Amino acid sequence: MRNRGSVLVGIISCAGFLGCTLQTGSSADQTEESNVASTTQGLIGGWAKGTWTWSQGQPPQVMETASDHVCVLTALGGHFAGAGEWVRVSLTPDGNNWELNGNSSQSGVFGEAVCFPLNQFFGGIKPFYSNETVAYAWSRGSATSQAKGGGCQQAQVNVGLGTDFGFIEGMQGEMAGGGEFSQAIPSPSVNTINILRSQICTKGEHYTYGRWLRANPYQSFLAKFIDGKVDANGNPVPGDLNATKEFRVTFERGSSNRVWATTNPLVPTNAAMCAFTTISGKFFGEGEFARIAPSPDGSKWQLSVSMGAGSNYISAGVRCFSRFQ
Repeated sequence: MRNRGSVLVGIISCAGFLGCTLQTGSSADQTEESNVASTTQGLIGGWAKGTWTWSQGQPPQVMETASDHVCVLTALGGHFAGAGEWVRVSLTPDGNNWELNGNSSQSGVFGEAVCFPLNQFFGGIKPFYSNETVAYAWSRGSATSQAKGGGCQQAQVNVGLGTDFGFIEGMQGEMAGGGEFSQAIPSPSVNTINILRSQICTKGEHYTYGRWLRANPYQSFLAKFIDGKVDANGNPVPGDLNATKEFRVTFERGSSNRVWATTNPLVPTNAAMCAFTTISGKFFGEGEFARIAPSPDGSKWQLSVSMGAGSNYISAGVRCFSRFQ
C-alpha cells in the first residue's frame, strides 16, 4: 500500500540552546525526497561520519569498521505491518564492520545511520566498547480483546548498567498505534540495569533491537549525557541520568484533526552522540518516520517526526551521550 496523503512534519530547529522553534508543514514531496537511498560521506561536528541510508530493495549498507567505531540508527520510517518489516544497525557477518540493513513487504521502509569514532570520546577509562541485545514481544490476543483495550504484551531485557548508554539500534514488527513501542530505559544507579523494552497491543509481534556503549570498564560512575544546559561560557554541561532528560517530539491527531508536538532543544553535534531511546506510534506508510539529523548549518542535532494521513500518532525520544565522559 502506498500512502501518498498529506504529511505533517515537525522539526526541532535550534540556533542556540535557548533559541529553538518547532517548524511544521504539510508536504508529501518533502517526505518522498527524504527517503531516496543515498550514502553521503563527511564529518558531522568534526567527528561523526555519515549519513548512510538504506531503502527497501537495497542490499545492506556496509559502514565503518567495528573495532574503532560505534554506529547508531538515526532514522527509520515506512509501513511496519508485521514481522516482515524491519530496520536495524548491526555488525556484518564477519564482525569486521557495521552495516545498516532492513526488509519490507510493504512500502516506504527505510533507515539511516551515523558512525562515531571511539577514540574521539574523551574522559573516563578507555577503551569504549559495545554489545547488543534483543527484546521480543508477541501478542496472541483476539480481535475482541484488542477492541476492549486488552491483550497488550510486553517484553524486556537488560541493556547494560547505569554506567552504560543503552539505546535502540533497530525495530521489527507491526506499529499500529501508541500501544506499540520500542524503549531503552536508563538506570539511575551504577549497580542496576538499563532496560530494553518492546510492547505490542495489536495481534502480531514486535522486536526492539538494542545496544549499549560502555565508557567505563570499571563501572565506577554513571554514563553522562547533555541536554541543553550550559555553563557561563556557553559550553555544554554533562550530567548523569538524574540530572538530564530525554528529548521527545510527539504528533497526535484527535477527532478535530488537531496536531501538536512536545519538544526540547537538542545539543551541539561536536559534543554528543544522540540515539533513539523511544519510538512509538502508527507507522502506516511513507509519510511516517522519526529522524535524528544535523541542523542545516551542521551545528546542532535535530529530532523530527512526520505523520501522514494514514496515521494518528507518532512519538520519538532521544538521549545524547556526552562526548566528554
